[in-house]
Amino acid sequence: MKRFATRSLPICLSLVLVGATTTPLASRAQEGRPHPPSRPASGTPKPVDPNKPVPGRFTHPKLRGWINDVPDTGQFLPDSVWLLRVGPRVTTVGTYVSQWFSSYPEYRPSQDSTGRVKFLQNLINRDVLGLTALEQNRPLSFEDRLAIREVRQRSLANAVYQRFVRDSVTVSEAEVRSLWETYKWLQRFRHILVADRNAAERVRRELISGRIQWSAAVKKYSIATNDKGPDGELGWARRDQLETEIAYHIYGLKPGETSLPVQDREGWHIVQSIERKPEDPPSYEAITHALRDQLAGFKAGARSEGLLALLRERVGMRYDTANVVFAATRFGESIKVRQEPMAATFEIDGSVPELPEADTSRILARWKDGGRFSLHDLLHAYSDIPPLLRPALNREDAVFSFVETSVLEPTIAEYGAEKGLENDPLVAEPMRSKREERLVEHLYQDSVGSRVWVSKDERRAYYQKNLQQFFTYPSVRFAAITRDSKAGVDSVERALRSGVSAMALLAADSAAGRISGSVQSRHQGEQGAYQKALFEEMRPSDVQVRGPDKNGDYVVIQLLSYDGGRQLSYEESETMIDESLQNVKADAALQAMIERQKKKYPIAWRPELVMLIKLVDPTLD
Repeated sequence: MKRFATRSLPICLSLVLVGATTTPLASRAQEGRPHPPSRPASGTPKPVDPNKPVPGRFTHPKLRGWINDVPDTGQFLPDSVWLLRVGPRVTTVGTYVSQWFSSYPEYRPSQDSTGRVKFLQNLINRDVLGLTALEQNRPLSFEDRLAIREVRQRSLANAVYQRFVRDSVTVSEAEVRSLWETYKWLQRFRHILVADRNAAERVRRELISGRIQWSAAVKKYSIATNDKGPDGELGWARRDQLETEIAYHIYGLKPGETSLPVQDREGWHIVQSIERKPEDPPSYEAITHALRDQLAGFKAGARSEGLLALLRERVGMRYDTANVVFAATRFGESIKVRQEPMAATFEIDGSVPELPEADTSRILARWKDGGRFSLHDLLHAYSDIPPLLRPALNREDAVFSFVETSVLEPTIAEYGAEKGLENDPLVAEPMRSKREERLVEHLYQDSVGSRVWVSKDERRAYYQKNLQQFFTYPSVRFAAITRDSKAGVDSVERALRSGVSAMALLAADSAAGRISGSVQSRHQGEQGAYQKALFEEMRPSDVQVRGPDKNGDYVVIQLLSYDGGRQLSYEESETMIDESLQNVKADAALQAMIERQKKKYPIAWRPELVMLIKLVDPTLD
């Protein structure tokens, strides 16, 4: 199912500038930030407020639910209530919530009253900077116009999806109820797995026409290696045990019916229902919202595909399927989840495939007037995406979707302009915001950034005054050894405590043909399993046992060594000190400029209302 891209736009620079608390820049010479050599002391836990309402115990006739651990009894303000006026600009509760969740989390204050008032002050500063920049109306540069054009194109594409796809989707109560009915039984399935869609469709035709029996088709065509029984047996499954999209296509099958081809990460499946048996469904009220979302998503996907087919035809889009399949084989998983004893580790693969020119010149798609999109173009576009946001392109449908989004976005935007979406708020507001953002950047650079200078004497004095800040991270070396039983883990613990080295135990395991753990190094800036124990609780040679986990496994960790870090020299720290002092001076100059400009605009605000704002991410509604 293909959808248009919905990339988030950068937050206005003014909000970033005034939302961040400027602190001395941490040392990044080796591991990113300075850290004192001593270990952090254990903090005293906050006392529990006996008068604080507790879920499960709090009762109220108007209780609607809980918002951030606060009972909702109807006290929260509607989105239309105004909180702030700066000159002609009005910020409502709805705008406050939207701005809160679109701001960078690392700069976002706490959700208590102090943090909320601080954020309201940040919005005052944002409006003052924006109005001042608009009043100066500095001519836009080529780069500014290019940035605004990019926002226009992306916003038009997103508006097309919203107005012509999402807004036209309706889901009836009868449809939700019908979907819920499928939770009233367990379904037993069998399948045939093949590599591509054409093969799946061919096998299904043979089955439906009776030219081949199921058992023979499994033996002849299926490439599955982990079936639970003969003839492609998959066993019994509840609907909620299946991937949502897979379940949508196969769970309504009646015994003996065969599905259309469906795809997952393994390939293309032809699925047949063998039998059903009754099952108690979940409460209808508990899952109504989720079921409605599922149906809306599937309907939107179908409408989106229809619109994309129209636009493909408009530009004469044609794919080279063989090259698309080839491209998919060159990519791995962008994010892998590795389950370790007592913990899960997420591995982000930030690499981009390196291919010879003969391969990168392969054409993935062509369109009218000589347009073409090569594997080189795909790699270039892929590398421009931050690693954490890169999609997995190791499936041909993912490559098709990526190419289509890249190629068709200008056509989608043109279609939106033809349909009169230029003045739609979904387009006009992002463009206005981007123009103001660029003007504020220029205002900041002209009035603040270009006027900040730090002398060598200031850098030297800062270093001497803040020596304790310029240390490398503490680091540890530790062993982690797993066992699948309590007796096994007790044996390892006794051996380590008696002086047997962890390396000797691991070597013995390796000689016996099993890998049971490892010796690792980690600095405190990294995150991983046993972090608190390694850096706060344990001392060299200490041993701790964890487990069992959900698989019944145990792990023994031993801290082998601890390095508290070292003092960085002035020469190693000078660049960071300069940047830190520039940040401090720039922040002071910026705040002074804002205070001067505030006098130009009438300002009214209502900080007493901030705790009546329902701070829930609107995108999760």
